[in-house]
Amino acid sequence: MSPALRQGAIAALAGAITTLGFPPYDGYPLSLLGVLILAALWQNATPRRAALLGFLFGMGHYLSGIYWVFISTHVYGGAPLWMGLLLVVLLPAIVSLHLALVGWLVTWRRPASPVIWALLQLPAAWLLAELLLDWHPIWSFPWLSLGYAFTDSPLNRLAPVLGVHGLS
Repeated sequence: MSPALRQGAIAALAGAITTLGFPPYDGYPLSLLGVLILAALWQNATPRRAALLGFLFGMGHYLSGIYWVFISTHVYGGAPLWMGLLLVVLLPAIVSLHLALVGWLVTWRRPASPVIWALLQLPAAWLLAELLLDWHPIWSFPWLSLGYAFTDSPLNRLAPVLGVHGLS
């Protein structure tokens, strides 16, 4: 397996691991681990490569987190199988574009200090992308924002003050 293919598989797996931090699994440390794996993959990536890795992370995260779209449209809604499958692949692909944006932003203009990158640039880009995703008038998608993974964690006391995006 080529290093690029291996990195892509790791990014998708890290996205799926991140989903385990959300209810009903409540393994919030796994969400943190998944994001840290992605940040490590972005560390030396070009902006284009980081965008691809962010997109693959998002696909792993959203495919594992919104599988219920297939169940609700095909099983309960009576939609044809092809339509349920199309929705369960297209929706994560569209939503994953915001993580591609994060990857591109955090590698496009890297600060000299890795501390500034990790503590300021990465969280700021992630927050911006989540806000764009959650508050856009056409494609608003408020599910699976990273902060929801931390509602049953020791950080939950900050939720009334910071909100879900502050926890992200």
